Amino acid sequence: MAFNISAISGYIDENSYDLISKAILETDLSPYFNVRPGLESKQVDIPVMENDFVVQDGDSCGFTASGDTTFSQINMKISNLKVNMEFCPQTLRDTFLSKAMSSGALQESLSFEELLATDLVSRLQKKNEEIICQGYGSNNGIEDIITTGNGAVTIGKSTWTSSNAIEKATDMYLAMTGDTQMRDDLVLIVSPATFKTIKVALVEQNLYHFTPQMTGSDGTQRLFIPGIDVEVAATSGLSNANKKYLGSRRDLYMGTSLTSDFEQFRLFYDQGEDTIKGMFRWRLGVAVNNINGWVYEA
Repeated sequence: MAFNISAISGYIDENSYDLISKAILETDLSPYFNVRPGLESKQVDIPVMENDFVVQDGDSCGFTASGDTTFSQINMKISNLKVNMEFCPQTLRDTFLSKAMSSGALQESLSFEELLATDLVSRLQKKNEEIICQGYGSNNGIEDIITTGNGAVTIGKSTWTSSNAIEKATDMYLAMTGDTQMRDDLVLIVSPATFKTIKVALVEQNLYHFTPQMTGSDGTQRLFIPGIDVEVAATSGLSNANKKYLGSRRDLYMGTSLTSDFEQFRLFYDQGEDTIKGMFRWRLGVAVNNINGWVYEA
């Protein structure tokens, strides 16, 4: 019995928005960013407001205004991205597709289009994770934004092991300047290898029971370092496994569109060429505010 590949277009058209949204918004790092949708131009300025809070002597009457409200802007560059792919249905049927088919003639357990879409979303998520960290083309990711002479504190390179990882993370925390250290949304961005090292360190030092690893509503692992209350976020997007970045989540911004026809997730069967073609377009950019409040080891 031949597999019905004509169903691909209908399935993808119906779920296109959900699929492209998942590829952009469900990377490992995206939950830690302030997401700004609806950004259509290649370069946008995100407004940021800060207020002075000046306490005055209240022993006397009268009213004297004090303190300023300051509006500033964070410049974000948006990359227009696309992937064009082509598949031979027969080749796919003879390889990994067979794993999704039942032993009988009727294939009802998993449709071809769902399997292919799931695999491609996973690949797009991994690529977006890399773009968030490393940027794309001339547009920088958080690595270059934080480290390129913008006032962030740098500490010496070192090897993190299970015996010193907690101490090293604490050193980064103590190196923070300004009031960033007092915020309750601090995040330490590390590679998966360093994330595992920190987990082992918590167990070896009998600290895991104070702030146990938790699972968020999105299913992602959440790990906190006790004492300094820093959440550890693992990402495969770092260009080097030894790089580490510590700062406040409220300073991280991610821009996308998700409101126009420009962002698409399409799979369709080209009857003339007897191939399945994939066309994926999306927009993505990142920015970091208050860079002098960040600490990094790179």
